[in-house]
Amino acid sequence: ELTAKGKKVYRQALEARLARDIELLWHNYSELDLKELIDRVYKTYPWFTVNSQFSSKRKMQKSKADCANYTIGYQSFQVDGLLNKLLECGIGTLIDTRSNPVSRRYGFHKSSLSKLCSSVGIGYSHRPEVGIPSSWRQELETDAEYRKLFHRYEVEILPAQTEAVREIAWQMSDGPAALLCRESEPAHCHRTILANSLSKINGLKIVDLLAPLAEDRLLIKFQTPLV
Repeated sequence: ELTAKGKKVYRQALEARLARDIELLWHNYSELDLKELIDRVYKTYPWFTVNSQFSSKRKMQKSKADCANYTIGYQSFQVDGLLNKLLECGIGTLIDTRSNPVSRRYGFHKSSLSKLCSSVGIGYSHRPEVGIPSSWRQELETDAEYRKLFHRYEVEILPAQTEAVREIAWQMSDGPAALLCRESEPAHCHRTILANSLSKINGLKIVDLLAPLAEDRLLIKFQTPLV
Protein backbone atom coordinates (compact mmCIF):
# COMPACT_ATOMS: atom_id res chain seq x y z
CA GLU A 1 0.00 0.00 0.00
CA LEU A 2 1.08 3.57 -0.41
CA THR A 3 3.04 5.08 2.47
CA ALA A 4 2.17 8.52 3.82
CA LYS A 5 4.91 9.97 1.64
CA GLY A 6 3.60 8.04 -1.35
CA LYS A 7 0.07 9.36 -0.83
CA LYS A 8 1.40 12.92 -0.65
CA VAL A 9 3.28 12.51 -3.93
CA TYR A 10 0.30 10.83 -5.57
CA ARG A 11 -1.94 13.78 -4.74
CA GLN A 12 0.39 16.10 -6.60
CA ALA A 13 0.10 16.57 -10.34
CA LEU A 14 1.46 13.48 -12.06
CA GLU A 15 1.83 12.63 -15.70
CA ALA A 16 -1.44 10.98 -16.76
CA ARG A 17 0.34 7.80 -17.82
CA LEU A 18 2.13 7.47 -14.49
CA ALA A 19 -1.05 8.08 -12.48
CA ARG A 20 -2.84 5.45 -14.55
CA ASP A 21 -0.02 2.95 -13.95
CA ILE A 22 -0.19 3.50 -10.18
CA GLU A 23 -3.95 2.92 -10.19
CA LEU A 24 -3.47 -0.27 -12.21
CA LEU A 25 -0.81 -1.60 -9.85
CA TRP A 26 -2.99 -0.94 -6.83
CA HIS A 27 -6.01 -2.58 -8.46
CA ASN A 28 -4.13 -5.73 -9.49
CA TYR A 29 -1.80 -6.33 -6.57
CA SER A 30 -2.92 -4.54 -3.41
CA GLU A 31 -4.62 -7.62 -1.92
CA LEU A 32 -1.54 -9.86 -2.24
CA ASP A 33 0.77 -10.36 0.71
CA LEU A 34 4.53 -9.98 0.17
CA LYS A 35 5.24 -13.64 -0.59
CA GLU A 36 2.32 -13.87 -3.01
CA LEU A 37 3.47 -10.71 -4.73
CA ILE A 38 7.05 -11.93 -5.11
CA ASP A 39 5.91 -15.34 -6.37
CA ARG A 40 3.61 -13.68 -8.90
CA VAL A 41 6.36 -11.44 -10.22
CA TYR A 42 8.90 -14.27 -10.47
CA LYS A 43 6.43 -16.47 -12.34
CA THR A 44 4.93 -13.88 -14.66
CA TYR A 45 7.89 -11.59 -15.36
CA PRO A 46 11.07 -13.71 -15.47
CA TRP A 47 13.11 -10.89 -17.03
CA PHE A 48 12.73 -8.84 -13.85
CA THR A 49 14.50 -11.49 -11.80
CA VAL A 50 17.92 -10.80 -13.38
CA ASN A 51 19.00 -8.69 -10.39
CA SER A 52 17.37 -10.80 -7.70
CA GLN A 53 19.36 -11.02 -4.46
CA PHE A 54 18.40 -14.70 -4.49
CA SER A 55 20.67 -15.93 -7.28
CA SER A 56 19.10 -19.40 -7.26
CA LYS A 57 15.72 -17.87 -8.14
CA ARG A 58 16.88 -15.89 -11.15
CA LYS A 59 14.93 -17.03 -14.18
CA MET A 60 17.10 -15.12 -16.65
CA GLN A 61 20.67 -13.89 -16.76
CA LYS A 62 21.99 -10.50 -17.77
CA SER A 63 23.28 -10.22 -21.30
CA LYS A 64 26.51 -8.47 -22.24
CA ALA A 65 26.81 -6.68 -25.55
CA ASP A 66 29.87 -6.60 -27.75
CA CYS A 67 31.81 -3.37 -27.55
CA ALA A 68 30.64 -0.58 -29.86
CA ASN A 69 30.10 3.16 -29.73
CA TYR A 70 26.54 2.89 -28.41
CA THR A 71 24.35 5.98 -28.00
CA ILE A 72 20.90 6.58 -26.53
CA GLY A 73 18.53 9.49 -25.84
CA TYR A 74 16.18 9.47 -22.87
CA GLN A 75 13.50 11.83 -24.23
CA SER A 76 10.87 9.12 -24.79
CA PHE A 77 11.54 7.19 -21.56
CA GLN A 78 10.53 7.15 -17.94
CA VAL A 79 13.75 6.44 -16.03
CA ASP A 80 12.86 2.80 -15.29
CA GLY A 81 12.24 2.25 -19.00
CA LEU A 82 15.66 3.68 -19.83
CA LEU A 83 17.40 1.42 -17.30
CA ASN A 84 15.47 -1.58 -18.56
CA LYS A 85 16.50 -0.80 -22.15
CA LEU A 86 20.15 -0.62 -21.12
CA LEU A 87 19.90 -3.96 -19.31
CA GLU A 88 18.12 -5.60 -22.25
CA CYS A 89 20.84 -4.39 -24.61
CA GLY A 90 23.64 -5.61 -22.34
CA ILE A 91 25.09 -2.17 -21.55
CA GLY A 92 27.38 -2.07 -18.53
CA THR A 93 28.17 1.65 -18.29
CA LEU A 94 26.22 4.82 -19.04
CA ILE A 95 28.30 7.86 -20.04
CA ASP A 96 26.29 11.04 -19.53
CA THR A 97 27.36 13.62 -22.14
CA ARG A 98 25.08 16.46 -21.03
CA SER A 99 26.92 19.66 -20.16
CA ASN A 100 24.22 20.42 -17.58
CA PRO A 101 22.75 17.13 -16.24
CA VAL A 102 19.63 18.62 -14.70
CA SER A 103 16.08 17.52 -15.48
CA ARG A 104 12.63 18.18 -14.04
CA ARG A 105 11.66 14.62 -14.88
CA TYR A 106 12.20 12.14 -12.08
CA GLY A 107 15.39 10.14 -12.27
CA PHE A 108 17.28 12.09 -14.92
CA HIS A 109 19.14 14.52 -12.65
CA LYS A 110 22.79 13.47 -12.39
CA SER A 111 22.69 12.41 -8.72
CA SER A 112 19.44 10.46 -9.11
CA LEU A 113 20.49 8.78 -12.33
CA SER A 114 23.83 7.75 -10.85
CA LYS A 115 22.14 6.12 -7.86
CA LEU A 116 19.52 4.37 -9.97
CA CYS A 117 22.14 3.01 -12.37
CA SER A 118 24.12 1.67 -9.42
CA SER A 119 21.01 -0.02 -8.01
CA VAL A 120 20.70 -2.22 -11.13
CA GLY A 121 24.40 -2.85 -11.65
CA ILE A 122 25.10 -0.27 -14.35
CA GLY A 123 28.11 2.03 -14.02
CA TYR A 124 27.64 5.78 -14.46
CA SER A 125 30.04 8.55 -15.37
CA HIS A 126 29.43 12.17 -16.29
CA ARG A 127 31.57 13.87 -18.95
CA PRO A 128 30.25 17.45 -19.18
CA GLU A 129 33.33 18.63 -21.06
CA VAL A 130 32.09 16.90 -24.24
CA GLY A 131 28.58 18.31 -23.94
CA ILE A 132 27.00 21.25 -25.74
CA PRO A 133 26.22 24.35 -23.65
CA SER A 134 22.48 24.77 -23.14
CA SER A 135 22.61 28.30 -24.54
CA TRP A 136 23.77 26.93 -27.92
CA ARG A 137 20.68 24.76 -28.30
CA GLN A 138 17.99 27.42 -28.10
CA GLU A 139 15.28 27.44 -30.80
CA LEU A 140 16.73 24.83 -33.13
CA GLU A 141 14.23 23.87 -35.83
CA THR A 142 15.71 23.50 -39.30
CA ASP A 143 18.37 21.15 -40.64
CA ALA A 144 20.54 24.17 -41.39
CA GLU A 145 20.39 25.26 -37.75
CA TYR A 146 21.40 21.79 -36.57
CA ARG A 147 24.25 21.67 -39.11
CA LYS A 148 25.51 25.02 -37.84
CA LEU A 149 25.34 23.83 -34.22
CA PHE A 150 27.19 20.60 -34.87
CA HIS A 151 29.82 22.34 -36.99
CA ARG A 152 30.46 24.69 -34.07
CA TYR A 153 30.68 21.69 -31.73
CA GLU A 154 33.23 20.02 -34.02
CA VAL A 155 35.47 23.06 -34.38
CA GLU A 156 35.20 24.60 -30.90
CA ILE A 157 34.57 21.87 -28.33
CA LEU A 158 36.02 18.58 -29.60
CA PRO A 159 39.47 20.00 -30.48
CA ALA A 160 39.70 21.49 -26.98
CA GLN A 161 38.81 18.14 -25.38
CA THR A 162 41.18 15.80 -27.19
CA GLU A 163 42.27 13.97 -24.05
CA ALA A 164 38.69 13.51 -22.81
CA VAL A 165 37.62 12.16 -26.20
CA ARG A 166 40.49 9.65 -26.16
CA GLU A 167 39.60 8.55 -22.62
CA ILE A 168 35.98 7.96 -23.61
CA ALA A 169 37.01 6.15 -26.81
CA TRP A 170 39.11 3.64 -24.87
CA GLN A 171 36.41 3.32 -22.21
CA MET A 172 34.05 2.21 -24.97
CA SER A 173 36.61 -0.43 -25.92
CA ASP A 174 36.92 -1.77 -22.37
CA GLY A 175 33.29 -2.87 -22.06
CA PRO A 176 29.81 -2.16 -23.48
CA ALA A 177 29.01 1.48 -22.71
CA ALA A 178 26.50 3.98 -24.10
CA LEU A 179 26.65 7.74 -24.57
CA LEU A 180 23.58 9.42 -23.08
CA CYS A 181 21.89 12.68 -23.97
CA ARG A 182 18.28 13.87 -24.08
CA GLU A 183 17.32 13.84 -27.80
CA SER A 184 15.61 10.69 -29.05
CA GLU A 185 16.63 11.32 -32.65
CA PRO A 186 20.38 10.61 -32.99
CA ALA A 187 20.71 12.90 -36.01
CA HIS A 188 19.57 15.82 -33.83
CA CYS A 189 22.04 15.13 -31.02
CA HIS A 190 25.72 15.87 -30.54
CA ARG A 191 26.25 12.33 -29.23
CA THR A 192 26.34 11.15 -32.85
CA ILE A 193 29.11 13.63 -33.70
CA LEU A 194 30.98 12.55 -30.58
CA ALA A 195 30.51 8.87 -31.49
CA ASN A 196 31.99 9.57 -34.91
CA SER A 197 35.11 11.01 -33.26
CA LEU A 198 35.33 8.01 -30.94
CA SER A 199 35.05 5.61 -33.86
CA LYS A 200 38.04 7.21 -35.57
CA ILE A 201 40.08 6.39 -32.46
CA ASN A 202 38.82 2.98 -31.36
CA GLY A 203 37.62 1.63 -34.71
CA LEU A 204 34.29 0.48 -33.26
CA LYS A 205 30.99 0.82 -35.10
CA ILE A 206 28.32 3.33 -34.05
CA VAL A 207 24.98 1.94 -32.84
CA ASP A 208 22.07 3.97 -31.52
CA LEU A 209 20.11 1.76 -29.13
CA LEU A 210 16.73 3.17 -30.19
CA ALA A 211 17.26 2.88 -33.92
CA PRO A 212 20.38 0.83 -34.75
CA LEU A 213 21.78 2.12 -38.01
CA ALA A 214 24.97 1.64 -39.93
CA GLU A 215 27.61 4.26 -39.15
CA ASP A 216 27.44 5.92 -42.56
CA ARG A 217 23.63 6.29 -42.39
CA LEU A 218 23.83 7.92 -38.96
CA LEU A 219 26.30 10.52 -40.12
CA ILE A 220 25.16 11.46 -43.62
CA LYS A 221 22.77 14.20 -42.58
CA PHE A 222 25.09 16.40 -40.55
CA GLN A 223 28.57 15.63 -41.82
CA THR A 224 28.19 17.70 -44.98
CA PRO A 225 30.32 20.88 -45.09
CA LEU A 226 28.66 24.19 -44.36
CA VAL A 227 28.23 26.41 -47.43
